[in-house]
Amino acid sequence: KLKSTPDHFIWELKTEDVRIFGWVPVKDSFVCCFGDDANKIKLMNKYGRYVAQSRHQMESIDLNPPKCVRGSEYDDVVSAKTVR
Repeated sequence: KLKSTPDHFIWELKTEDVRIFGWVPVKDSFVCCFGDDANKIKLMNKYGRYVAQSRHQMESIDLNPPKCVRGSEYDDVVSAKTVR
């Protein structure tokens, strides 16, 4: 699963046990900033912290604007690909 935070353009990649936070600089690419155990994040309510830290990392890197894909939908950041 991939979930966005539209106000900050930070994405959360979710597995059953892990949460990974980062951003999408171009379609089909993901820059990972932080990852942690899902239960720990939920228990300690760290979602906002990881979103803010990831946004800070993105803003700190000298990239040409826009630094990320500005969409908030899955199709904005991931191409539909056929598996054969």
